[in-house]
Amino acid sequence: MAVEHQMYDYRQANEEQDDELYAIICCPHSIGFDRDKIALVDLDPTSDTYCTIISEIRLTSNGDEPGRMNWAKSAESLIEMGKLIRKHIIVPCMNSGKIYVIGFDKNKFYMEKEIRSDELFRKDVSCPYAVRSLPLKGAPVHVSTMGDRYGHGKGDFVLIDRKTWEIRKKSDPTFSSFGGDFSLQPRHNLLISSEWGHPRLFRDGFQPSELENVSESFGSCLHVWQISPPKLLQSISLDSFDGSLVISVKFLHNTDCNHAFAISAIGSSIFHLHMNTLSREWQADRVAHVPSLKINLGGVFDSSPEVRIKTSNAMEDRWWLPPETRSLPRGTKFRGGPALMQLSKDGSRLYVCNSFYKAWDGQFYPELISDGGQMVRVDIVDNEMRLNEKFLVDMKDQPNGPFVIRDIKFLDGDCTSDSFL
Repeated sequence: MAVEHQMYDYRQANEEQDDELYAIICCPHSIGFDRDKIALVDLDPTSDTYCTIISEIRLTSNGDEPGRMNWAKSAESLIEMGKLIRKHIIVPCMNSGKIYVIGFDKNKFYMEKEIRSDELFRKDVSCPYAVRSLPLKGAPVHVSTMGDRYGHGKGDFVLIDRKTWEIRKKSDPTFSSFGGDFSLQPRHNLLISSEWGHPRLFRDGFQPSELENVSESFGSCLHVWQISPPKLLQSISLDSFDGSLVISVKFLHNTDCNHAFAISAIGSSIFHLHMNTLSREWQADRVAHVPSLKINLGGVFDSSPEVRIKTSNAMEDRWWLPPETRSLPRGTKFRGGPALMQLSKDGSRLYVCNSFYKAWDGQFYPELISDGGQMVRVDIVDNEMRLNEKFLVDMKDQPNGPFVIRDIKFLDGDCTSDSFL
């Protein structure tokens, strides 16, 4: 295969990788009457505290609603990941507008700094969501924001100095109509961002009127930026429905590669992003699509009869239907459905949690709010995915809970934490 079409092979550094023994998880309080927390979970199957929380830190106020946290530092390559000393994790909060800088040392957390929402309001941004770091000395931490000070859609970035934890002044005032997730490609000096919608609307969950007129409520564009000096290079307009509310965008983990993939929530589509090396123009091709259901038993349609089902002409595509029998981790039902995931560096274990955003969790899967979230593990054996029935982190009976599980980070970095140079 040509270099630009290859993905990064994590197995080439297998000898230098230790199995992940711990993970840091983000745990919003499911109901909101107590503070959210960041917790350390034991992943070592030989440990007496396997699948339990061994340390935690509470955030400073109720209802913060953490988004996609990340380490403040990124390794330059896979080989360097285990050598990098990581002491701080950045936690952006979508509802309160705060950004926490949490220190981590000897398996203990401490509060390094709290960036208040009014500091973001002064820059006319709000609703911080995702965090990415460049593997360059002196480079700031990038945090995407999704709203202006009033909660209207506005896609922008906050740059945080890694020494002082102060917000740096931006050299370019350009912003997009909506904000969301983003991904970095340092070698090509590129950043691609996605669009959600107006925070003032999606904080209340999905409304039928918004879904009937998605172009007014949600974004459907991808934006290609130059990282330094910051500059918007191109905006890619996706189909107003298929490309509506792109919740995730990722470059391939190959530093020579300029290919990326994006996933839309409302349109249930996967897009392949690639650049014409001659014209330097980017385009997005829809490469996968899950059709809308015509008939279904159980699931969200059973628990929420008010959900209206759109007809489809693609019912012959059966690959996306659930299996006839389901495995149970430790004999416990997996509440809701898979939301955010984290793959081990050797590609052999996939950790899955079931909360994405509480307003949406409660709307589609009320049991997540009443009974709490979970994290399970899927083992990849002989090119097959098998649920590990001995692994389950369940937040149902947590003190002052329940809590949900939003995000997963390994101590030595992982497939979503680092942007290789």
